[in-house]
Amino acid sequence: MILRRIFQSEKVKYVIVGSFNTLFSLLVFILIDLLLQNLSESRIIVYMSATIIATPLSMTQSFFTQKYITFNSRVSDEKVIYEYFRFLFVSLWVLGLKIIGMPILVEIFKLHPWLSAVIINLLKAIISYYGHSIFTFKRKIIE
Repeated sequence: MILRRIFQSEKVKYVIVGSFNTLFSLLVFILIDLLLQNLSESRIIVYMSATIIATPLSMTQSFFTQKYITFNSRVSDEKVIYEYFRFLFVSLWVLGLKIIGMPILVEIFKLHPWLSAVIINLLKAIISYYGHSIFTFKRKIIE
C-alpha cells in the first residue's frame, strides 16, 4: 500500500521517467557524437552538432513519457498540440542552457563532452520539472 502510494507520487514518477529520459538523451547524444567524430577534426563542432541533432529527438521522446506517465495528462486530441508547444517552449530554455553550458564546461573547465552532457542533463531535469509541472502540463491552463 505504501509502495503503491510512493509510485503514484508525481515527483517519484518524474525521477523515474526523468532518469529514463536522461539515459535515452545521453545515449542518443553519445551515439551521434561517435558517428560525427570521423566527419570533423574540430571537437567543438562535433559535440555541438551532436547536441543540436540529439535534442529534438530527445525532446519528443520526453514529451510523450512525461505527458502520459509522469503528469498523466489526458487532454483531448485537439489540445495536445498546445501542450506540445508549451513543452517545446520550456524545452527551448533547456536547449539554451545546453548550448551555453556545453562549451563552458568543455572549453573552459576542460571536462569531457560526455561528462558535460551528464552535468547539463542533471540541471536540465530540475529546470524541466518545474517548467513542465507549473506550465506545460498544469491542467487549469490546458482544460
